[in-house]
This record gives sequence, structure tokens and C-alpha cells, in this order.
Amino acid sequence: MTLPIPNLDTRSYDQLLEEALRRLPLYTPEYTNLNVSDPGRAILEANAYLTETLLYQINRVPDQTYVAFLDLLGVSPRPAQAARAGLSFQLKDLKAPSDPLVVDIPRGSQAAVDDPDLPQEVVFETDAALRALNADFGLALAPTGADGVWQAVTRFDSAGERSVAWPHAFHPFAQPEAVGRQFVFALVLRPKADEPRPEDRMPTGPLDLFVEAAEVFDTDPAGQVITGPAMDRAGPLAPAPDAPPPVMWEVYSGDSESFTPGGATGWQGLNVSLDETDGLRRSGHVTLEIPSGMVGVRLGQAPTGFWSALDLVQAPKDGSDLIELLSDAADPDQAEALKDAMTDGVLAAIGVPDPAGMLSECFDAQDLADALDALRDTLDPAALTQEQWAELLPAFAAPDVPSVVIEERGVKQTSWLPLYFFRVTLRSPAAMPRLLNRLRLNTVGATAATTRKDERLGLSNGRPGQTMRLSRAPVYVDPRRGQPDLVLTIEQDGMSEPWARVPDFHGAGPADKVYLLDPMTGEVRFGDGRAGGIGGAIPPQGAIIRASEYRFGGGALANVAKNTITKIKGTLPHVKAVSNPRDATGGAEAETLDQVKRRAPSTLRRRERAVSAQDFADLALETPGAAIHKAYAIAAKVPDGEGFRDAPGAVSLVVLPNRDHPTPQPTEADLAAVRGWLNPRRLITTEMHVLGPRYFVIHALTAQIKVDARADFATVADAAREVLTTWLHPIRGGVDGDGWPFGADIFHADIYDRLLAIDGVVRVQGLAIRHDAADPSPPDVVAVPEGYLPTLAPGAIGFEVGYV
Repeated sequence: MTLPIPNLDTRSYDQLLEEALRRLPLYTPEYTNLNVSDPGRAILEANAYLTETLLYQINRVPDQTYVAFLDLLGVSPRPAQAARAGLSFQLKDLKAPSDPLVVDIPRGSQAAVDDPDLPQEVVFETDAALRALNADFGLALAPTGADGVWQAVTRFDSAGERSVAWPHAFHPFAQPEAVGRQFVFALVLRPKADEPRPEDRMPTGPLDLFVEAAEVFDTDPAGQVITGPAMDRAGPLAPAPDAPPPVMWEVYSGDSESFTPGGATGWQGLNVSLDETDGLRRSGHVTLEIPSGMVGVRLGQAPTGFWSALDLVQAPKDGSDLIELLSDAADPDQAEALKDAMTDGVLAAIGVPDPAGMLSECFDAQDLADALDALRDTLDPAALTQEQWAELLPAFAAPDVPSVVIEERGVKQTSWLPLYFFRVTLRSPAAMPRLLNRLRLNTVGATAATTRKDERLGLSNGRPGQTMRLSRAPVYVDPRRGQPDLVLTIEQDGMSEPWARVPDFHGAGPADKVYLLDPMTGEVRFGDGRAGGIGGAIPPQGAIIRASEYRFGGGALANVAKNTITKIKGTLPHVKAVSNPRDATGGAEAETLDQVKRRAPSTLRRRERAVSAQDFADLALETPGAAIHKAYAIAAKVPDGEGFRDAPGAVSLVVLPNRDHPTPQPTEADLAAVRGWLNPRRLITTEMHVLGPRYFVIHALTAQIKVDARADFATVADAAREVLTTWLHPIRGGVDGDGWPFGADIFHADIYDRLLAIDGVVRVQGLAIRHDAADPSPPDVVAVPEGYLPTLAPGAIGFEVGYV
């Protein structure tokens, strides 16, 4: 039932005067002179004017009263939001035996944006302590294709920085995913060491890994740009408490000489104390509890099974290995290729006394194997390095893993550093892991907020309702808890006691030690200490009011690009550099009064509950930490291919971020923020899908424009392109300039109107639009599918300009 519409008094001056004249015969029949020159008539006109003015004021609620009503209802402006980013710390070249393997980076460590053109310094603080490991990735193996053959997804640069690169995105369990598929990676300790350190052991305790999933505008394994839409999903029900985790983590602690990536023995299960990725399905941190006993595997000691898993051949270590590679039991084609590569010089190098004579008597690989069998115990194939064997036969190529070159007795040989192997096994076919970019070590979340400690606000005067103000504002509000990070204490007689923050004094007694905080201004307010009053205790007179700790900061300025947070503030021992691999996101300015007034009706209507489709769209715009420009909810439908299919009880929410891009797409952080915000506000039976917009591509938009003789062709053409590009833009387009509406059709008449409004344009004709629609549209309209936004392909707009 809708609320009744109030009966507002809308009478005008003329209506009021006419009504007064009609009432004269009833109340004053003796007054008969109604001419406009009569003084009595002038009194009536003056009263009609004053009454109209009074009614105008009564029928309109002033902004101050309106805001006061909203404040009573609990609708207040949202404070500024602080941007967040992931910071990756690079340790110094800690290669000496006395250098630590673990470096502790405390919570609250600061890094700033190194940009002198910023109006103010932007500082990020780490949100948690980081246990940085003096290590790097040495190798990562992922299955490929339906057969799941292993393939290295990392490349080691042996020159320069001697670092491991992840050249392209990859599927950790291949496609299609199958239960039992395994993703394997290895760490190398002290990666910048000049020689292996046998005394090093993998440190026990927590190991933090950051999993970076591929997002829109990244490249896929084929090198193509991922255009979107980005998607996330929150199902109708939580998983069963006894359901196994989607993936299983293991480490290798067996015999180094029998290691194989897919082996059944030697692998030990790991305790996972944190998994923000939900089984490699999104970006996030994974904390593994490393046990003692991990074994470092050197490739020179690894068995043949490891090399064959990589579709490589290990160079022979002794005469038996070489004879086996040449025998009939080996790969025939490979054996013959190896025999053809065995020149006189090669045989001489490995210890054959008469290499030329032996080769003259051997016609195939088996003949050479039989001839070498007599010299089995004296052969020394290790006299040639793996690289030299690879020059003879490409199958001997070594994996790209960290290595050092050691010179012994004038001979240079490659020595591979020990690798500590980890394995992830897919356990649930419904897990659907994401396409990954890479894994990262020594990465921690950071917020563009600064901590201030031990700030004295003043002395209590013992009076009711006293207020004080923090020196810095806005106070940072943690979007995950919805609470400001403020610890307020009252000190008296050498004793300190914390007071609690409350949203209001409702229900608080006169002895309750509570206070109010306005995060936007930093104002702290205390109660009146009276029974029947507003509630809340009064700090004792003379008590010291102190902010033991709080964080301040926020605003869109901190939404900086990747690799810009590079300046370390203060001193961090053993740390060489810092950077942000991804853009910082989530920073937003404080809500303005006009924005609060526009939001208030929908806020009061839904009361923080998402029931209707419009509720989902309205709530998405309020997501803390996500700059969502517009949202569109589609009821009873879920994404399916290029469109949507019917799904009762479901809702698909399309969110458009506020980003300056021709086809904006939300980041994974945006989707996670929206999902986390809406999940507790939806009905438990509602299946929710959150995704970025799909774009309806217009490949060509052409027309003939006729201009008057005083106009310039180039100026008119440029203006026409700018007008249409802006009008169809997802953020700046549309009739009101607030972005093109989702699924709104494009009418030819509107295009004509905008082109004809350009100075110098006299006539527009021959408008033609070529687009992606499968079904033909009417000749004067382009039908945009539901949930889609139009976008112009590069160079789509073309005009033929001429004089009338």
C-alpha cells in the first residue's frame, strides 16, 4: 500500500483574490464597492499576495530541515574512502651465509607515490605484518590440453637480474578442468647466491603467497587481450560444513633422487591457515604452514621421471645412462639422432680411446650401444655439461630454472640451485579455477591511510554534551568492518580506560562509557550523563581524553597506476625496493549533500535489504571501497554465453565502474567488494551473479553532412565525432550526461538532432550504422540488447562533409 499524497495548498494570487471577493457578500454584505481603485480592494490584494508567499514557503521543506530529518532517520553522508593496493617488497641480494632467510616487515610500514606533480604526498601503509622470504620462484609447471601434459609456465633469465618471469597467463589445471589435475611450482632460496648453500633449509612456519588472477585487459595464454565481461558469483547457499576444500596443497619432503611432479610418494599435505582465493578462483593471499623436512631437489640429481614429465631428456651422468639412451629400449628416433650427433670429438671427450674406429664399425644406435658397453665403467658423459649435450640433441635442453656457473679446475659447469617443490591438486570439478597471471612472494595489502598515535584531545570540563576534534580527518573507516580505526581512552589518576564508539546514544544509560564520532570532521561527542537524557556518560572533570591510535586518509587522489608506489618511507632493513603490481583502487571522495539527498529515498525504501532487482542496483552504488558509476539488475536471469537465460530465483547485477576508458570493466577487487557488500543483504535463496557490462559494438557510423559556406570542413567533422563519441560514452553519454543507459536503443532521429545542433551544419542525410545485432532492427533504430552498452569501434565514425 502506497502512502497517501499530502494535500498541498497550491492556490495562486489570482485564485486567492477571487475567493476573497466571492466571500465578501457572505461576511460583509454592506461592502459593495469592488472597483480596483477602492482602498478595501487594495487591502484584499495585499493579503492575497502575502498569503501566496506564505503558502510557497510552507509547501517547500528547506534543505536544513530536510537534512535534519535525514539525520534523525540515520541517513548521513558517507565519509571519504581510502584506496587500497598490494605492495610487493624486493629484498636486497642477501647471498652471504650470514644473511637472513626471513625478513620481518612490520605492520604499518609506509611507502609513498614517487610523483612530484601530485598536490600532496600519497602514503600507503601495510595492513598486516609480512614475513618476507629470501627466495624466488624457480619453476612452475601446469598441465596443458585435455591430456594434461606438463608445461613450464615460467622463464628464467640467467643474465642480468637472474629473475624468473611469468611470460603469459595460464590455466593452473588446463581446460577442461578435471579432478586430480595438478599444478606444481618450486621456490629457490637465496636466489642471488654465487653458489649453492647446502646448509640452507626452507624456513618453517607461515608462508604467504599472493595469487594474481587474470583480469580484463590482461592477456590470455594466446596473447589476446581479455575484453570481459568480468564476472563473480555468490550462490544461494553456503557450502556444506563437511565439504572438502576445492584444492589440496602439498610439499615435497621425500627422497630428492626419486622426485617426480606427479609422484604418489614423498608428498606431504599442508595446513592452509588462510585462502582468500577460494581454491585459485580469484586473486588473494594463501597462507601455508610450512613443516620441517622439506627437501631441496637439484635437477642434476633428479630422476629420469622428472625430465620425462617435462618432455625433456636428462643428459647421461655415467656410461650406463648413455648406453640406455642408445639401446633398442629407448625412443628409436631419438636414439638414432643421438648416434648421428656422436662425433669423434664427443666420443673422445667422454673417454673413448679410438672414437674414429668405433664409429666406422657402427651402423646404427644399437651397434654404438653394444660397442660402448665394453667401456661402460670408464665412460664419463658428465665431462659434457647439459648445455653441451643440448647442442648435440635438442631433447637434452634443460628447464629454465635458477642456476649458477661454477668453475672447477679451469672448467666451467652449470650448477642448478636446489628447488623446494609445492603441489596443488584439484579436488572438486565445480571449483572452476581462474586463469592466473602469476604467483607472488613478499606481497601484502596496503591502504592509503596514515596511523597517528597518542594524540591528546584535551581535558574534560565535566559538562554534558562536550565535543572535541581530532587533529586529522577524515578518519579511516575500514570497509570490511564498517567501523573507524579509533582507540579512545580516558585517563584519570594514572589509570587509562578505553571508551566504546556507538552510532548513536539510543539505549545508552547515563553511566555507559560511549561516544560518537563523525569520521568526516573527526569530531568526538560525549553524552549528557542524565537519566532520561540523550544517554551516555560524561568524562570526569579534569580527565585526559586521548586518541591512543587512529588512521586518517581517503580520497580519489590515491587511485594511482601500477608501479607508482615506489618510495619507501623510513628504514626497512634488508629491503631493496617496493612497488604495486596492480593499480590502487577504491579511493573516493566524501559524499556531498546533493548525493545524500538523491540517495535518501531509495535508502529509506529498502532499509539495507536487497529484495527487488532495483534494490540490488541501488545497494551496489553504495559499496564501500568500490567506485561504481552505475548498476543494472536483471531479475530471474543468469549470464549465458553472449546473453542471459531464464533462472527463477536468480539476479544478475551488471556494474559499471567509474573509469576513464572506452569500455570500462570492473576489476576483481570491485566485484569482490560488491559481492561482499550485497551477500549479507540478499535473501539466502537468491542466486546472485555480479558481472561487468557487455558491449554492443558499432563497427561503422557514417553520414553525409552539408555545411554552409562559412564553415570549415575539418572543424565540423571533428566536432561531429566528438559529439557522437561523448553521447554514446558509457560514463559521459546519454541525455543527462550521466552515461548511456543499459540496454537503451539508439534512435537515428537523436543522432540527426545532435549533428544538426553543431554550428555550421545545415543538413544531414544518408545516416548508416553497421553493428553486431544478429536480428535486423527497424531502419530508424539500433536495438541494444538487455544489459549491454554501446561502444564505437576504433575509426567507426566517418563523415562525408560538403557545402550545401
